[in-house]
Amino acid sequence: MELSKAEDRLFDRLTAPRDISTEHLKALDHKVPGTLGAYACIGVDTNVLKRFRRDLSLAEKFFASLEQENVKLVVPRQCIVEFWNNHQIFASEDWETFRSDLGRLSKKLDLEGATGAERQKIEEIVRLVDDLSSGLQESKSPEYLSRSRELVKSILDAGTVPMVSRIRFAELARIRSSSRTPPGFADEKLKIASFGDFFVWCDLMLGALCLDEDLPTDKDFAWVTEDSKPDWKTGQGGNPSLLEEFAWVCDARLSVLSLDDLRKLLKDVGVVSVAGAATDPDALGDHSSAANAEAVPADSQLGAAPAGQHTSVALLDEGPPTSSDDSSAEGAPVPQIPVGPLATDGVSAAAELSSPTASLPAAELGKTDS
Repeated sequence: MELSKAEDRLFDRLTAPRDISTEHLKALDHKVPGTLGAYACIGVDTNVLKRFRRDLSLAEKFFASLEQENVKLVVPRQCIVEFWNNHQIFASEDWETFRSDLGRLSKKLDLEGATGAERQKIEEIVRLVDDLSSGLQESKSPEYLSRSRELVKSILDAGTVPMVSRIRFAELARIRSSSRTPPGFADEKLKIASFGDFFVWCDLMLGALCLDEDLPTDKDFAWVTEDSKPDWKTGQGGNPSLLEEFAWVCDARLSVLSLDDLRKLLKDVGVVSVAGAATDPDALGDHSSAANAEAVPADSQLGAAPAGQHTSVALLDEGPPTSSDDSSAEGAPVPQIPVGPLATDGVSAAAELSSPTASLPAAELGKTDS
């Protein structure tokens, strides 16, 4: 559907009187598809882009799998705006979380009776992290900006980034916020910032409408977000009011997935690499330092493969997300030691710690998640 016609339909459907019975009953009985190929289109939230920037191998796997399964990609323009607005915060969080994990590891080693040499290695890494985290301005750390730019380039290359008119939908945003209509009411303490979720929602539906003619008649859409607040999710699934509204506007079914749900979908897809070998699903999710080093070479960047080709890489499984708003939580994953421009002799020394810490419980290695 042409962009302006799609926006007209979106606005008309959102403002028209209607009986919600049919769509809401379907939303209550909604069954989430279990394979990537069952979806016609997938949209991703800002918090998922943040994870992709941190783990470029996961992003590569995602883009290659969508292409192989012929699944369309929609990224709301509001999410791109939020990604760049929070870029510096994301960069700082990476190192703060890593340093916190090292502190817990150091205490655990004390309890385990670590040798002086092992303690010295940890202290060297902590000092290195302190030095690096003190200079996290983009002008001093171009690798962060480079990763973000490559990620956004790949998004623009692979998908569509729709945006509704903010002026046209502004009054509707205010009315929905005051009536606690999802999404956005869970952020109402932020006042005007709560409109961001509404514009994410509208951008997503606009993208779905624009792709309508290129998609199957009986179609499923997925929205992948780490936001578990009630304006997006009810229990493990999407807020039924959102599923109902999406069906009314777009004549399609919507599933609201977590990043862990997406990982499971990707794990079942054997992506063909440039060399022609399929990714072994059983190898996905390897937590080892060696696997990480092989999966993300020092000069790895999205878009490095020839045009139209994707390099398959092992998926670095960070473990199941515990929170969608990126707040601290028990059992969260250990951030990977940075590679590429930030990898130095001091950081690489962490690989030598694998032996004395191999028996440590995962929960002790990382209890916060940025």
